[in-house]
Amino acid sequence: MKKVLLTSVAAGSIIAAISAAQAGGFALREQSAAGQGLSFAGAAAGGAGLGSMFWNPATMTNNQGIQTSVGFTALIPYTSLTNVSGTSAGYAVFTGGKSTSGDIAQDAILPNAYLSWQVDQKIWLGLSVNAPFGLATKPDSSHVGRTYGSTSAAKSKDVTASVAYKINEMISVAAGLRYLDLKARYTTGVAYSAAPALWSTNPANWPVMGLMGDGVAFGYTMGLTFKPLETTEIGIGYRSEVKPTLKGDFFGAAAALGAGYASLDTPVQLSVPLPQMLTVGVKHKITQDLTLLAGYEWTQWSTLKSPAVTKINGGAIHSLFPTGLPFEYKDGWYASLGGEYKWDSKLTLRTGFTFESTPVGDESRSIRLPDNDRIWTSIGAGYKFSEQLWLDVGYTHLFPKSTKVSILDASNPNYQSSYAAAQIDKLNVDVKAHVDIVSVNLTYRFDTPAPSTRLPGNVTK
Repeated sequence: MKKVLLTSVAAGSIIAAISAAQAGGFALREQSAAGQGLSFAGAAAGGAGLGSMFWNPATMTNNQGIQTSVGFTALIPYTSLTNVSGTSAGYAVFTGGKSTSGDIAQDAILPNAYLSWQVDQKIWLGLSVNAPFGLATKPDSSHVGRTYGSTSAAKSKDVTASVAYKINEMISVAAGLRYLDLKARYTTGVAYSAAPALWSTNPANWPVMGLMGDGVAFGYTMGLTFKPLETTEIGIGYRSEVKPTLKGDFFGAAAALGAGYASLDTPVQLSVPLPQMLTVGVKHKITQDLTLLAGYEWTQWSTLKSPAVTKINGGAIHSLFPTGLPFEYKDGWYASLGGEYKWDSKLTLRTGFTFESTPVGDESRSIRLPDNDRIWTSIGAGYKFSEQLWLDVGYTHLFPKSTKVSILDASNPNYQSSYAAAQIDKLNVDVKAHVDIVSVNLTYRFDTPAPSTRLPGNVTK
């Protein structure tokens, strides 16, 4: 009964931590402070502490007793867009227009929480709550590029219940059931109108129209850990595709285009396939104090092409999205190396380096998410206050590759040929970006670790 009560308290702290979830960036890897300090090297092999169960639930068998971890990550991205040569001359007529967007990336606080309960010597139960997908970009209201994207926002909550089984000292396996909730908002500034009274040459006065909705979906996760040597652990984790159907409304057409377009303001829905992910991690202890880690992750973003936007009443394609929402992503991957050094019995130091391949191609990049390949550099530390309480912190700086968004013709799926009538169809911008990430996790073991039973000296019978 005592264990049940402790578990209930831990679960309550998890739900409380996630209640104010925010997210920035469409796929969010920032799910553990211990992993953050390593650039998530070896996360599937236990390198991210209790948070490793996000990538591989089989890593729970590394955690003794009843443990919970609650953490927060501050995402501080910076992205600005500057119009350059090739942009349509029509944009220049907007008297309040600016050639730069300001910082379109929105800061956010991303929570994570975990619970691991060792039932006996073979079975572990786990619960995790995360925000694995998110996006929040919005240019200044004075930016003329709002014709190709105003507010773009997505928030997610993923709750996973899992069970792990320790077959022997070498092999553990696990599986879990996931529940995902996704909310999204997608708007565009309207620079010209069929209703002359709404016309404005000041972008700050442009009306917006767009869609918003939310939906849920179920998925699963699986994992395996293999310890061929006492000093080496290999982990493989899998997270399935989930496909929430977002239901909501298209809004703002009548206000932006005139009463004759009121029929466009209607309930809509779209199914958004969120990708499956395979992660491999290795953790190898070089000495008693030094551990090296490595990881590789593949994400099937190519499943996200052009989801159809349909009217809930009747099922017809919404006329403003004849070919769906233009994502056209490709698969992405992530390779990382990291090191962990035990300074003493209480302090552990970490560092990591990563190269991440973007799923956004040059030909389909938009100002909503002007993503590109990037390099991660990370440092971190863990401090053990006692055998039951420890703190992890991590810091990462991201260096994106030099980027340009070129929406110049139909080769980019975001291109709108109808804008040519107002000479605002071509938008060519340079992108400046970087990201800072700070992560903190506090982990507590509820049950008291058993004292060592080892006796000094030799024992003879």
